[in-house]
Amino acid sequence: MTNTVFKISKTRLKEFLNSLITKYDLYAPVSNQISKFRKIGNAREVQILPNRTDISLKSVFFPQKEDFFHYEKDGEKYRIFDCLQREEKKR
Repeated sequence: MTNTVFKISKTRLKEFLNSLITKYDLYAPVSNQISKFRKIGNAREVQILPNRTDISLKSVFFPQKEDFFHYEKDGEKYRIFDCLQREEKKR
């Protein structure tokens, strides 16, 4: 098995990233007072940082949001739905 390695010059990096953006969702380090990874729409947004970002790439794959339950009001009663177990609980 042969591995192929391509080297992209720094002067053409943004051109390469813009070509990827036309076909794929691209996440890259950006900086707006704090440095973090987020989806970008143009390579001009990318900040090539010498150090690590303040917020990890993990948040792209595992967003910090999780619904535990939702409810519906039925007259004077509430119906509670457990989003994790998909079971209805009545109150």
